[in-house]
Amino acid sequence: MNINEPEGLTEVWEDNCKIEAFYEDFDGERNVTISANREGLISLAKLMLYVAREEHEDFYHVHIDEYSGIESSSNIGLIFQKKRIQGA
Repeated sequence: MNINEPEGLTEVWEDNCKIEAFYEDFDGERNVTISANREGLISLAKLMLYVAREEHEDFYHVHIDEYSGIESSSNIGLIFQKKRIQGA
């Protein structure tokens, strides 16, 4: 399967895309769990490809929350940000 790099955010979301995101803290072990159906996982992959575009500078970012891609049952939103990290 080939995932083409999307030209814009409107090309990111697959039909029937379902994504949930939860922050959990179990005895000091903090985790973010992202669950998605197949269309949701493909959409997240396309979103990351879009954020990674060469023309996007460091700190370019996209928010997704219950109003823009994540199911309302989630307890957090997500921010996908491009950033040059030292040593990488």
